[in-house]
Amino acid sequence: MSVNQYEVLKDLIIAEDRVFGDRMNIFLVVNSIMLLSVAQVKIPGFIIPLLGIVLDLIWLYVGSLTLSAHNFWRDELIKLEKVTLGEEKALAEGVFTKRRQHYPKLGKLTGLSATETLTYILPCAFLLMWVYLLVR
Repeated sequence: MSVNQYEVLKDLIIAEDRVFGDRMNIFLVVNSIMLLSVAQVKIPGFIIPLLGIVLDLIWLYVGSLTLSAHNFWRDELIKLEKVTLGEEKALAEGVFTKRRQHYPKLGKLTGLSATETLTYILPCAFLLMWVYLLVR
């Protein structure tokens, strides 16, 4: 039974990652098209920067919900590993330790995973850009 639960939790984490990746692609494409329209068409006014700000705020909200779901499934997986493998073996060989080993240098410095970085830092960078374009 535990092996089946483990596989289900692992599949749920993978599904959340895929959904997150698909949403991130859409977010980047839409932001790029809107930025291109500001640069090429030079539409006067505040419409596109305002839409960009709204899009980024929505992305921050949706991204944080996706990250919460991902973290919930990961925490459940870690609990199951601790029950199945034991506390010490789970910490040495479990999914949490394996994830942390593959962090890039920025992730090791900040303690943020790639998913957390994409959830918060990238939309905030776009948000700052849209605010700048709105007030200039």
